[in-house]
Amino acid sequence: MKQFVKRLACGVLAIAMIGILIGCSREAPSTTASSDRAPVGYKAIAAMNASAAEKADRSVRTMSQEDKIGQLMCIGLEGTTFDESQKELVRKYRVGGIVLDNDNMESKEQVRAFTKGIRDTANTSSLMPPFIAMNRERMQYRCYRGRTLSCYRSRGLMRCRV
Repeated sequence: MKQFVKRLACGVLAIAMIGILIGCSREAPSTTASSDRAPVGYKAIAAMNASAAEKADRSVRTMSQEDKIGQLMCIGLEGTTFDESQKELVRKYRVGGIVLDNDNMESKEQVRAFTKGIRDTANTSSLMPPFIAMNRERMQYRCYRGRTLSCYRSRGLMRCRV
């Protein structure tokens, strides 16, 4: 029994020493790392006198995890006007891209106002400007009998409906 108590005491002492050594070997957080993480607007980074690689590195280092995840998302919006619920969606999820479809486009002026609303929302929220793409795969065809076909690609196949 006496030998068991000695081994137990030595084991506890060894674990305590390992814990102390591991705790002492960790470095204190540096103040420069926290200043890199301070939120910096993309306009301030773009105005820096640095190479493009340094600007990109600084931009990524200052992003939060939510910003980085949001930059991976590319979403589609409904309607032809950029309303308050859509603005909140862009602000909340910090989306990196928006895809416009035929349903979002009526005229040049309307598309210009729609995309201006998207860019203005990103600017006022200090977000990176989102990539705005257009999906023009849905097309209108006139067939020989005077009917209009709406065609679109789905899983590599052309699908049409009258």
